[in-house]
Amino acid sequence: MRWAPDGDALTYVVTKVGVSNMWAQALKGGPPKQLTYFKEQQIFYFDWSPQGDLVLSRGSVTSDAVLIRNLQCRVPS
Repeated sequence: MRWAPDGDALTYVVTKVGVSNMWAQALKGGPPKQLTYFKEQQIFYFDWSPQGDLVLSRGSVTSDAVLIRNLQCRVPS
């Protein structure tokens, strides 16, 4: 979470089904406001520049599963 540049809202990341977007919740109440509309990838980090620009890093997280059968290790003598 980070304060919005104007200090009137908290901004945060919501990740659903592997896709992240930025949201803001105004301190005065009301429904949260979606700030980005990405269709893929996750947000790993974000911040606001001194000029009020949103700066973020995005990417994908992948992992592989490897099945090894009949592994025979030989120790040299």
